[in-house]
Amino acid sequence: FKKIPVLVFERPGFSKENSESPYLSLVQWVSAPLIQISSTEIRNRIVKGRSIRYWVSEKVETYIQEKRMYLQ
Repeated sequence: FKKIPVLVFERPGFSKENSESPYLSLVQWVSAPLIQISSTEIRNRIVKGRSIRYWVSEKVETYIQEKRMYLQ
């Protein structure tokens, strides 16, 4: 926590107010719009040969394609 800042995003069912973590004072809370993207949906799209453009960054998409991830 001293060397690298830890950012925590609120999400449904998890907020600073309802958390009991002893690390709350050490993290930085970030507010951002929630985007309903699930890793399961991304994997399913890859398996079905569908595009994941706009679901992940271009670098992530390239990495997934190069490594042929989720296609075993």
